[in-house]
Amino acid sequence: MAFSDWEVVYGQDYEITEERAVHNTHSIKGCKTSGACGMVYKPTYNDAPLNAEIRTWASFGALGSDGYCTYYIGMIARKQQGADTYAQSYLEIEIDVNGNITAGEVVLQTVENGNLDLLAGEDVTSKLQNILGSHSQQWFWFKIKIYTLGEQLYGKAYITPYISNPDVNNPPENQLQVLAEVEITPEPDYLKSGGACGVVFGNSSDVGDWGDIYVDWTEIWY
Repeated sequence: MAFSDWEVVYGQDYEITEERAVHNTHSIKGCKTSGACGMVYKPTYNDAPLNAEIRTWASFGALGSDGYCTYYIGMIARKQQGADTYAQSYLEIEIDVNGNITAGEVVLQTVENGNLDLLAGEDVTSKLQNILGSHSQQWFWFKIKIYTLGEQLYGKAYITPYISNPDVNNPPENQLQVLAEVEITPEPDYLKSGGACGVVFGNSSDVGDWGDIYVDWTEIWY
């Protein structure tokens, strides 16, 4: 995938970096304290999948010297071409200066013409504490999907423990653990057709010296 094949839906603070990578020499970095960035892979406008999922390696940057940081990792689906209409589901993790995971939530949102419409979420703080323990700069494998079942729209997220030696040829699917399955009922009419899909990543903080979030070897499945 060439970087020019991606369209930014919202947020701008990201870059390709040589700082860290699972594969070859580069990864994509969500820059410090900028909030989330949502991007879709342009060729998926043509296929317009209804149900889709993102699988990616992800890693946190260094701890800050004060305050806390909130990290975001997830996906956009059903993005309508020429309109700010889409669904997104993401994991939100808050980490304090001591590396403790203080909050976590899996969120499902719908956006119509740039306006947040429907919102659902599930607290996963204790699950994250059990699976990840605390902050680390090691990589983890993450999967999230958005799909329809009956009259309901779902977002379902999975995560592995930290992986000390990530292998792009053998992603640890057997280590994925379900974080949450969040639903919106009924599914809104404006999302009943397919659209483009892509990734959400980034971070925000009350201070400026926190590390970034990195994603690499991102896969789109539908």
